[in-house]
Amino acid sequence: MPEPSDHPATYHDGTRLDAIDLLPKRLDRVIEIGCGTGATLAELKRQGRCNWAGGVELANQPAQIASTRLDRFWQGNIETLALDIDTASLDAILCLDVLEHLTDPWATLNRLTKLLR
Repeated sequence: MPEPSDHPATYHDGTRLDAIDLLPKRLDRVIEIGCGTGATLAELKRQGRCNWAGGVELANQPAQIASTRLDRFWQGNIETLALDIDTASLDAILCLDVLEHLTDPWATLNRLTKLLR
């Protein structure tokens, strides 16, 4: 697997319109794991489809951009990162092209699902 910094410059800045189309029309709180620059979440907010958007990103350069676009941002590895989010407080958790890169995706999903309403 390439290191996050080995990806092309545009890799982390795509807006996943295909994923947005699958979401309910209105969400209150959404977090994206592996959010890159936060482009997908920023688009959700631009469309008025969510009130609050948080993101997690490992790679430094996209993380710097995401931190300016989102309501809350964490940088680090989701498998070891502590998220200060209340249990049952999120409407959606996006993990787009992320799970296959984790050492133990099931453990991460078990931890994250407790954050869903």
